[in-house]
Amino acid sequence: MVNNAMKHAQANYISLKINRSANDLELTYSDDGIGFDPEKIPVTTTSSLGLKGIQSRIGFLGGEVKFDSSPGKGMKYKIRVPIT
Repeated sequence: MVNNAMKHAQANYISLKINRSANDLELTYSDDGIGFDPEKIPVTTTSSLGLKGIQSRIGFLGGEVKFDSSPGKGMKYKIRVPIT
């Protein structure tokens, strides 16, 4: 996420919060980058590989990732991973 912000988003500010509960770990990320319209990124382009990699890694851990972005509004992720 940080790499994507530095490489593509032209972000000046990144916020990363990590909370642990008895059952899961929650990570909340946001940046003030240029953002993008997720509906307009074709699945086959290399520009979506960062997002696919994040989703794949979190899925491998049994977690879930949600993200939100729009042009000029930066990027936000909410990641939840179960812990035992």
